Amino acid sequence: MTVLVSLDYQLSANGWASLVLTVAQSSIKIGPFGYCTDALGDLLRAALVMATGGASAFVSLDGEPFESRIILGREWDTREMMPIRVKTFPQIGAHASDAKGTLIFEAEARPDDFARAVLEAANSVLDEHGTEEYAKNWGDFIPPFGEFPSRAMKALEAILPMQKAVAEDT
Repeated sequence: MTVLVSLDYQLSANGWASLVLTVAQSSIKIGPFGYCTDALGDLLRAALVMATGGASAFVSLDGEPFESRIILGREWDTREMMPIRVKTFPQIGAHASDAKGTLIFEAEARPDDFARAVLEAANSVLDEHGTEEYAKNWGDFIPPFGEFPSRAMKALEAILPMQKAVAEDT
């Protein structure tokens, strides 16, 4: 069962970005969303959590005034496939439970496939913009989110090859 996952993350000027998430034959465009969160870093960390066996993770994307949320989780009956859901919420910062959101996308993928797609997207952003332009376009507005999320990216890079090697040995 092959499920392809890709993530096209586009950084714009003045603290805005968008992404297109594709899982198998389904895709969704999310955005634009703004610099009030560490969106790319949060995606990397959520992918890291799921690729290392975590039960759930989510990424909040601030669309001002709405929020889009990518929700990742594992079903109890299988650990191989991971549901990926995208929900929207009418306003950001309300800390609404996931159940309150409107489901706009749902698919399943292997956690490692999702993680690799996120890692490839982060590498593309880094290759295209570099750390200085990333900071200028994204985070100079709100300091903790200004730096390119290099540590999260390196952590994800570190675990993906190891997991592949473990899977090949078994």
